[in-house]
Amino acid sequence: MGKQYFRIDGQTPSEKRQSDITSFNDPTQNAKLNLYLIMTKAGGVGINLQAANRVVLLDTSWNPATDLQAIHRCYRYGQTKQVFVYRMLSEGTMEEKIYARSANKESLASRVIDENNPENHFSNTELENCLKHAGE
Repeated sequence: MGKQYFRIDGQTPSEKRQSDITSFNDPTQNAKLNLYLIMTKAGGVGINLQAANRVVLLDTSWNPATDLQAIHRCYRYGQTKQVFVYRMLSEGTMEEKIYARSANKESLASRVIDENNPENHFSNTELENCLKHAGE
């Protein structure tokens, strides 16, 4: 049946990465493969997928910069499509707590380093719960 997607993980050689990225972004070379699986830890720097318009995050990182880097692979010069980002979380799990702390870190960095005042995306109850469990 043949290959149905592109993939980058820790086993993918760097020269194959670049040729697959070039093929994926070129509509004359890539008419039917429209899925690119990238493991965020193996993705590395320099991956520009302006042909993509969907990002699905399945494994939240403690470091918000890792997730942002994955998202911004689609927001590149040459992007002509609206980009959608989906984050999959399981409610009531450690993953949810990791995401809450990651979002808190990102908000704090935005306020302190970038001197922004981002909107509060958490209810007061959620913030209190997050802060209450921060010392655990």
